Amino acid sequence: MTIVYLNDSFDLALPNWQNIIAAATQHEPHMLPQAAAAIQKAGEENRLVVAVDSDADNTFVGCIALWPLEVATDGVQWLELGSIFVAPAYRFPRSHLSVADELHRRIIELANGHNLMATTTNPSERKAWQRAGMIRLPFSDLPGNVLKATCVCPAYKIGVVDPQSCPHRDQNCTASVAPETWTRSNST
Repeated sequence: MTIVYLNDSFDLALPNWQNIIAAATQHEPHMLPQAAAAIQKAGEENRLVVAVDSDADNTFVGCIALWPLEVATDGVQWLELGSIFVAPAYRFPRSHLSVADELHRRIIELANGHNLMATTTNPSERKAWQRAGMIRLPFSDLPGNVLKATCVCPAYKIGVVDPQSCPHRDQNCTASVAPETWTRSNST
């Protein structure tokens, strides 16, 4: 297996990549599904990393994206890390490859200069955060406008209509920020 990580030229390596990613991530219990058009826009705006196995005809291996929260603190825009997916055959226990870790490292580099945060209910994702150097924190430590922008899960997923009163916050669902964001947030 030779894993190649792309953050541009997706069409050359993986035709129909938008639909492949949208389909792969639709039924993951720990993710909010994204439409192919949103994934394409993330790719066009250099907010997406896609992994392919070049030894297997560029088979789709995984992806990770940055989603703009459309909020800023102290003039710095916030992005949310999301749509992290690794195909089951390429997950660490089966492949012994650290695909998720490399996806995280590369997306943190793409976030360059922005505030970066993430939320998840996935214990494996929390471990990947830790290995990538992200810092776990309570939701209450996030700025109010960021908390409102990130807590948008639908009622079917969280059991309440108002995401701001989510019973999973700081329980099943946890938050983290990139080290650069942590430093910037704690220096003001």
